[in-house]
Amino acid sequence: MNGKNDYRETTKNSDEGFLSRIRGNYIRHNLTNYDDILTIIKRHTGIREVYPDLKNKVMTRINIEWERHATSEENTNISN
Repeated sequence: MNGKNDYRETTKNSDEGFLSRIRGNYIRHNLTNYDDILTIIKRHTGIREVYPDLKNKVMTRINIEWERHATSEENTNISN
């Protein structure tokens, strides 16, 4: 491994913290309007102060919805 080009194969057995981080990043950037919001607000004064709160709120909502989905899937599997 040599720095910037380091990567590891991701599997269902990868570290849960790592999987959670990349799952959240994927959802945030590909399944929400997060990047559109950033494009709009980057033109305004105070973005550095607002950005951490925005990201935190989006990630909190993603985590809530992910857990809700996971719980729903578990309940479906139990009843089948």
